[in-house]
Amino acid sequence: MNRRPRKPQFVQIAFWNANGLSTKKTELEEENARGGGTAILVKSTIEHHADLALDLIIEATAATVNLATGPVKLVAAYKAPNRQLLEDDLSEIFDTRGAVILAGDLNAKHPSWNSRRTNASGTCLRRFADDLHLLVDATAEPTIYPHNEQPDVLDIVVMKDVAQFHQLTILNELSSDHNPVLLQL
Repeated sequence: MNRRPRKPQFVQIAFWNANGLSTKKTELEEENARGGGTAILVKSTIEHHADLALDLIIEATAATVNLATGPVKLVAAYKAPNRQLLEDDLSEIFDTRGAVILAGDLNAKHPSWNSRRTNASGTCLRRFADDLHLLVDATAEPTIYPHNEQPDVLDIVVMKDVAQFHQLTILNELSSDHNPVLLQL
């Protein structure tokens, strides 16, 4: 039976830094890959389309899902700890009309989203979000439990023009030093 894609009222978005997954098998490897890669999976019954590739320093994948409240651009992102978060990358992601949700591990630390400390990427993101009136949110609990450091919050969401109520929940599942986070809209 062929179902026509729908525009749901509510949606759940899970995001997770699958650190260590690339060591599991070579089928996940890409030649000349910059890092672990990003992906967005959308249930086939939800109306959506892939967006054009983003030309960024950080790793990112984008897709637009059509909800009952209108289209929402989803961006899954990863920024390696040794790279600086650039305002140009953030502008490329958020310089669009309509709702945008950026989710992932940006290695951007700032106490305003529950990180233990601030780093340069966190300061850049905080300033950018303040200037554009974006919401940066994270769970109250740590999302990463590194082997040789204290737990911290690295996995965050940055939202533009998302008027719906949202909730973030940590999923204590899967085997990584990062816990998956569930965003419910």
